This record gives sequence, structure tokens and C-alpha cells, in this order.
Amino acid sequence: MTAPLRAASRSRRPPAHALPARERLLATASQLFSRRGYAATSVREIAAGAGVTKPNLYHHFGSKEGIFLELIGRLEREMEERLEAVRREPGTPLERIRAICQSLYSIVNGREPEVRLLYAIYYGPAQGAPEVDIEALPNRVEAALAQAVREGMACGEIRQGDVRDTTLALQGSLVIAIECHIAERQPSFGPEGLDRLLDVILRGVAAPARTPHPRASKEPSR
Repeated sequence: MTAPLRAASRSRRPPAHALPARERLLATASQLFSRRGYAATSVREIAAGAGVTKPNLYHHFGSKEGIFLELIGRLEREMEERLEAVRREPGTPLERIRAICQSLYSIVNGREPEVRLLYAIYYGPAQGAPEVDIEALPNRVEAALAQAVREGMACGEIRQGDVRDTTLALQGSLVIAIECHIAERQPSFGPEGLDRLLDVILRGVAAPARTPHPRASKEPSR
């Protein structure tokens, strides 16, 4: 099984003038929301940053709330599509675990402002943003990984244990890789680094116990 991967380095979006008006509005809003907060960002600033008029913004999204909901919604839709694509591919449970993590990690590339916005909403104050089910995204990831973990334990590919503990340890590798990628002062792990993190979990960190060397028996004195 091979996960659909994109370049791992932090992306550079196309020049704003090269994007359609709708995409310029989304790109501008995501940058402003993630850096200034939802409440502190005005419709006028979004329209001006995108190089369009306020009526044009209202034509595409209806309101600032509409832009916000579209930013969150397209992340959810893309994630669902990736999870479904991985589910349909053949492969072992361990291959599916890697494919889930790599496929979701690749979404972040090019969506850094939106992901930072999600983190700000998840961990910070509400900022007056429209109410969304912020728990839905991590819950879907956990469910997909848990299914692969259960299958792995059933076939003997994964050591028997608590399914949720194992799932959260694997999900933690994905979360750490994503957080380092969106942090502007941290080096990005890239897909290879994510694989290394997953290896630590899948292989374990404890070294094999050393077998003590048998002591040479002394010959009985005569």
C-alpha cells in the first residue's frame, strides 16, 4: 500500500494574483484568521487583502462566517476523502496505519494557516468564531487508526494490548509531525521523519534484555 504523498517541505502558495477570486479570499482569510484571530479580522481587510470588493466576498461566501466555515469544511472533506481512499486500498494493518498517517500529514502541506487556525480554536478562546465540532477531526483519525490496530492485534501483526493506548501513541506521532510542520521556528519532519516516529512506536524503545554470560565454573581444588 502506498499513501498519496506531496512534497514535505513547507509549501509556498502561488502568487495571489494567479488565483481565482474565491481562492484569493480563502487564502487571505486563513492567513488573517490564523495570525490575528477571527474576531479581530474584518470583512474589509479580507476583501482588500484578496484584491476584491466586499460585494464580491458576499457573492462567494455570504459573510465572514461563510468563509470560516468553508475553510474548516474543506479540510474536513479532504481528510474524509483521504481516509476513504486508504480504507479502499489493500494492505496489512501496519501498512494501513502508515498510509493513514502519511496521507493526513500530506494535507497539511499547503494548508498551514488553516491548521494553525484549528489549533488556535481548539486550544484557545472561542474568538467569536462560528461554532464547529472541533473534536470531529481528531476523533475520525482516532477511529481509523483504532480499526487498523484492532485488525493488527487480531492477526498477530501488532502486540496484544489496550487498543486505545496503542492508537493514541500512533496518533501522537502524527500530531507531533504536524505541529513541527506548522511551527514557523521548528524544522519540518517531512514524510521520512514521520516514518521514523512511527517506527519508534511500532518497534518499541526498550532494548532487548541482555542475557548474562554464564560464569566459568571453577575446577575443584585437589
